[in-house]
Amino acid sequence: MTPMTGGAKDRLVIINFDDIDTLTRDVTNPQIIRSITLKAGAKAIYWEGPPNSVIASAKLVRKKYKNSYEQIVGVPLMANTAALKAELEKAGYSKAVVIVENNHQFGDSIFEVYFLERGGILIKNERDINNADLDGGYDINFGQEDTARESHLPATFAVTAGEPATYSYTATRTALNALVLAD
Repeated sequence: MTPMTGGAKDRLVIINFDDIDTLTRDVTNPQIIRSITLKAGAKAIYWEGPPNSVIASAKLVRKKYKNSYEQIVGVPLMANTAALKAELEKAGYSKAVVIVENNHQFGDSIFEVYFLERGGILIKNERDINNADLDGGYDINFGQEDTARESHLPATFAVTAGEPATYSYTATRTALNALVLAD
């Protein structure tokens, strides 16, 4: 067995929750997403932070009658452009699905899908132009309110290819890129 490697790659895929048209789940394990299709005209975006800056976590929250998972994904955005401001303001009024690529590059759980059931909201969007660590950039966190947490851990996005069909990193990366480039 390959030892785990912590952390995540420095780029997130952000999808507007309402822009998802269809999700195809694995027949034997519904926590595995095999494909994502967006509505006509919709596309995902990339948000990229500096090296080792993406945070992502999922934590069990035990309740009396039902368990849930507190999911958080964050990234510092080291830019201050008009286009980024427009994206941040739009994100502040919508829900998002966020896909994180783990540093651990073995197996079929390299890409994890956060906020798949209810969508994540911006719970932190701060910019301090004097913050030396961020060089005046934005500190962004997606999360969920206590009453809107997920019922499951983050899902896995894993596209298969070939015969017999097996997990393919290349096919999964291509599918993600297609979501960002969609028209």
